[in-house]
Formats: sequence, C-alpha cells, structure tokens
Amino acid sequence: MYRKNISNTLLRKFFSLLCSHSLFFAFLLTHNNYFLIPVLYASETMDTAEQIEKGKFRLTFYYSCFENNPAFKVSGPVRISTGPGTGVIVTGAETEILCAGEGNQANVKLTFNPFEGFIWWGKITTILNYTLTIPSTTATSTQLQAVEPGISAGLGIRYQVFPETIVSPGICIDFALTATEINFKKFLSISRQIQIVKNKFEMQELQMSFLVSKKYRYIQPYGGFKVFRLYSKLLDEISLEESHGLKDNVNLYLGAKINLKKFEWLILEGNFIGERSISVGFGGKF
Repeated sequence: MYRKNISNTLLRKFFSLLCSHSLFFAFLLTHNNYFLIPVLYASETMDTAEQIEKGKFRLTFYYSCFENNPAFKVSGPVRISTGPGTGVIVTGAETEILCAGEGNQANVKLTFNPFEGFIWWGKITTILNYTLTIPSTTATSTQLQAVEPGISAGLGIRYQVFPETIVSPGICIDFALTATEINFKKFLSISRQIQIVKNKFEMQELQMSFLVSKKYRYIQPYGGFKVFRLYSKLLDEISLEESHGLKDNVNLYLGAKINLKKFEWLILEGNFIGERSISVGFGGKF
C-alpha cells in the first residue's frame, strides 16, 4: 500500500510538471521568427475514455488517409538544391503561404495502465506517400515528394477525470509528445519536371486532448477536441540550409468503437476543421 501511494504521488507530480513545462516550452518557441511548415495533422486518438484495469493494456492497429492545407511564414529566402542548380521557392520578403499536403500512414498503438492512476500509451507510425505542395512566390510552384516511408513515434499520458459507467459517460484528459521524420527525395515543378533533392523534415508536436465517450450495447461513440503546438524543421542536406518554425492549431474529432467480441473491436475516427483525416482499425484488450 505504501509503495502504491508513492507511485501515485510521483505520477501526479510528473503530470503537474508536464503541464507547467509545456507552457514554458511554448513560451520559448513563440519568441522566435522562423520558417513555418505545419505539415502533419494532430495525432489521432483512436481510443475511448473507457478505463483500463491495473496491469491491463489495449493494442490497436489502424490505417489513416489525410489531407490538409498547412500555412507557413517565411523571413528570408528559402532555397532547395535541385541537382546542378538551386531553386528559390520563396523570396526574402516576410509573408505567409498556404500549402496543400496529403498522405497515408499505418500505426500501432499500445495503451497500458501499470498502476492505479494515470494511463500511459505509446505508438509507432509509418508515413506513406506524403507530398507537400508549396505555392511559390517566384515563377515556379513546387511540390516535395517523399519516396521512402517516414517514421513517427509518440508517447502520452492520460488522466481519467470521470470513469465510464452504464448511466454516465467517461471523460479523459490526454497529454502527448510526438516526433516525426520524413525525407523528401523528389522536387516537382509546375512544368511537371521531376528533379532529385535531398531534404530532411523533422517535427515535434505537443498536444492536449479532451475525450468523452459513452458505451452502449455494441457501439461506443466518442469525441472531443485537441489543442496542439507543432515545431517543424526543414533541412536541405546538400546546401545545409535549414528553416524551422511553430504553429498552434485546434482540431475536432468524432469516432466509434464497434464491439465484435468481448475483447475485440473495430474502430473508426474522423478529424475535422483545418486538418481532415479518416482512420480505420481494429484492436484487442489483454
């Protein structure tokens, strides 16, 4: 009993520190003028607010299709090395540009309750066929294409505000940190001419989500909203020029878990406003 109380106390202190330091981290990032590319949308929830017993875990496999319209700001020229030459895709004037991105991703997510208290989760993602179209301020519009799959990993902690019961919905608050890396290998101009490039894109995302769900006989609808902060960096590995920036956003989501057996289910989710995605998967409880 004494050991369990110590574990719960340490977890609650960690949760408080995460909240306070995330605000400090956000303050530091907002006081810089950087090149901004909010490429990927907020991480999918793909889970309900149903509580997990101590020592149990849930495993979910899912696939997502998404498209978005990211905006970014620039202060200084942005260049991409294209074989023997260098293409300037934006001028030196400070401006904001609206982009269009789309892609697919395959994910595996593990949710675990090691103690009586906070719930932990982690996920690994493979990002497929991602393209980013940038309307250039010069004569040529550009599109960056990823030939090889990108990789993403996330870790989160969830607090059960109210447990889900037969008569009342469950409510959770979730904090997460996700890191992503994508390598762009193709540069496509408005003339549809493909050139080889070598650009590395890195992203760190800090996210807080509010989740509500209610269980019925065979279906468990859920929904909520997310507030997230996205830090991004684009590096031209030939010229070693890099651009980086910051973006805040809000996202709404709705989903449903359809029970197949006692410990198996299908799950569907849609994300709306700003970023749009549809995800489908299946999961089990162990």
